[in-house]
Amino acid sequence: KTALLDRLYAPVSTALQSGKLQEALLKLEEISVRYPGEAHGYILKGEIYNRLELFDKAVASIVQGVKLNGDYIDKASQVTRRALIEKLVAAQLPRAAAEYKSSPGNAALKEQLANINYLKSRLAGGCE
Repeated sequence: KTALLDRLYAPVSTALQSGKLQEALLKLEEISVRYPGEAHGYILKGEIYNRLELFDKAVASIVQGVKLNGDYIDKASQVTRRALIEKLVAAQLPRAAAEYKSSPGNAALKEQLANINYLKSRLAGGCE
């Protein structure tokens, strides 16, 4: 399975390694048209958004990927992105919690906090 993912997403990985983040996003969109709902695409998109410092989008995309395939959280998995997810949760949880606390009626802030807490729960071993 990882060989297939590597081959399928090779153009995205190449663009990422070259630092061409916008190009990587475009290539990812092309692939997602042919393979909608593929967890790896969501994870890669989350990684790109993280590098672009679009943290809310990064978290939301990674949540979609993890919901489709929990292997991205699993330490022993060949496709694990646990280190990235742990770092993202640690960095974004305090910010998201503070923002939501200052504006509890904001649905977008509530959703963002819920997404981060979902990832935190999955990291701690929680199930779907």
